[in-house]
Amino acid sequence: MKYFINFLLSLIYKEKCCICGIDLSCAKSEKILCKNCLKTVEILSGFAQTKINGVEIFSACIYNGIVRTLIHKLKFQHNKNIARVLAKILTDFFDKILVNNSLDILYVKTPKTVAVVPIPTNRKNVQIRGYNNVYEIAKEFAEINGFILKNDILIKIKNTKPQFELKKNQRKSNVSGCFKVDLKNYHNETILLIDDIITTGATLNEAITTFQAAGINNIVCITVSKAV
Repeated sequence: MKYFINFLLSLIYKEKCCICGIDLSCAKSEKILCKNCLKTVEILSGFAQTKINGVEIFSACIYNGIVRTLIHKLKFQHNKNIARVLAKILTDFFDKILVNNSLDILYVKTPKTVAVVPIPTNRKNVQIRGYNNVYEIAKEFAEINGFILKNDILIKIKNTKPQFELKKNQRKSNVSGCFKVDLKNYHNETILLIDDIITTGATLNEAITTFQAAGINNIVCITVSKAV
């Protein structure tokens, strides 16, 4: 009965690709993104692009084109289903990292040794959207790869202004002291820190610094995109 109802709904409310608008009922798709659009997403090589406090930072894509549109639709247009597509892009990139053996900290041996940790956001943002967009990406990524998702290790304790609204020299002070680590929820896993975009690196720097101050140093950071 549930399948029949969903089928009827799909006939009435045809799902369309969120990028090109093609009818997804007659196109190979990921439910919200057609295969043709997905193929145009350029995934970067599986090597770290930079380091923050000795932690390697990997970014899957450049923040432009389809990836930028997907992130915006998830973040500002409440299209929560996009998180699954971004998680699959992140997974393809993660596979590249492992193939290239690019990680200095290759604790990624079994899923149980890895804790996927999303960058927390302000409570106000969660209330407005109904969800944390980065958490949704991290949740899907963890599910696809069989990793543990831990949203209770890195905690945001201070509301901050949106980083994209600030000048470069204001961003570090904006996020200073905004996180804390709850060690009772940490059990010696490798922290796989997830964010949607890295621009100046101020937020990731604060998160990494907070982890290291708590004595946690086995950290790897992967973002969906990076600004140029």
